[in-house]
Amino acid sequence: MPMTLEQLRERIATRRIELPGVQRCVKCGIPLQEAVTGNRLTDEGHVCSDCYFAMLSEELDHHPLVMPRTVRGA
Repeated sequence: MPMTLEQLRERIATRRIELPGVQRCVKCGIPLQEAVTGNRLTDEGHVCSDCYFAMLSEELDHHPLVMPRTVRGA
């Protein structure tokens, strides 16, 4: 019999609790596993790949990369 959504949520919550000593993402709090969630060290601490790329995209929105313009004949 497949699990219901509520059973899955309960199981995820208990699995997070029963993993002592495992490093967690400082943004969202999920347990970090290098192959599954990623584990990137930033100035704020260790973050998962999803949070890392969300932070990176916010920085790129504030400071976009542009091509330098060359002026000819000046």
